[in-house]
Amino acid sequence: MSSEGSASVSASGNDHGKDRAKGESSANLKHELRTPLNHIIGYCEMLIEQAQDDGLEVFIADLDRIHSAGERLLGVIDDLCDPAPSQKLDEGMMHHEVRTPLNQVIGYAEMLQEQAKELGQDSFVPDLQKVHTAGRRLLDLILEHFASTQLHSGSAEGEMITFTRHQAPGREPSKEGETVAPPPKAASLLVVDDNELNRDMLTRRLERLG
Repeated sequence: MSSEGSASVSASGNDHGKDRAKGESSANLKHELRTPLNHIIGYCEMLIEQAQDDGLEVFIADLDRIHSAGERLLGVIDDLCDPAPSQKLDEGMMHHEVRTPLNQVIGYAEMLQEQAKELGQDSFVPDLQKVHTAGRRLLDLILEHFASTQLHSGSAEGEMITFTRHQAPGREPSKEGETVAPPPKAASLLVVDDNELNRDMLTRRLERLG
């Protein structure tokens, strides 16, 4: 084989290796971002079920908002982790696609914790705290991996997690008619996951399903 042919094969191999490494990196990042987001959505779904079972309609509208924001963030993360050329979020995109839904998650979780304590519904507080913590964790990860340098300033971070009631969107109806597929029939199930909150959510979901 000529030297030119060898160089061509070598370059092609290098490009293939770079593409594979890029895909693996994207998959790892997607998993890292989806973990706290899955916690937000999963715990929120369980809280909605608990509120419905206990007849606490006062919690459901805000929980629905958190859940809707989480679903919106799923699409954002899929776009960010696309193995296409790496992208940074400009100020406008950061505000619209990331800050708005994350503000809803963090802000409503804070308000619901206070409301639950005021109403003596302390059993809701631990899971709301997990939702709140997961929201902050997701915000930190997105800033770390995607935000432009100027968005790492203290003032920007403060703006992103600030939440006031007048910013809340109109109330949305609770989701009804949604069903969860039952687990496979078996005498027992072994829950295996390297993330503690993932194990906790799955175990409790299976317990509720009997």
